[in-house]
Amino acid sequence: MGGGFELSLACDLRIAGNSVTAIGLPETRIGIFPGGGGTQRLPRIIGEAKALEFVLRGLTVTGQRAYDMGLVHEAVADPVARALEIGIELSGRGAEGLAHAKRLTRAALDRPLFDGLIDERKSFAAVMRTASAREGLRAGREPVEIQKL
Repeated sequence: MGGGFELSLACDLRIAGNSVTAIGLPETRIGIFPGGGGTQRLPRIIGEAKALEFVLRGLTVTGQRAYDMGLVHEAVADPVARALEIGIELSGRGAEGLAHAKRLTRAALDRPLFDGLIDERKSFAAVMRTASAREGLRAGREPVEIQKL
């Protein structure tokens, strides 16, 4: 809870344990507020209205409820094992492509579509010149099965 959850909000992917009973930002219950990024990152993840309620009321939720709300991407029995699986999956991909995908996706809603499409096209051309992209295209990687979005 609190600072630990705020730290997780800065992560690209968040995985909770099914057995977790308290994820949240309870700081307002004691007269302070989430000062480690919670007021800035949470609204970007679950929207302003839900984040405001979550922060003002100092709500805490279970791992499964966090998944249902969109606070985490998965709720599983063994979150460490699942995180390692995803890490292995991503480690076989080109770092340049992943970095551009993250940057472009994060910036998508903060600028006009036209500007984003220009940046995407330029970034795509840059990534296509990398060795990792050429290797990936040659290998013809199989798509990952979509679990539940």
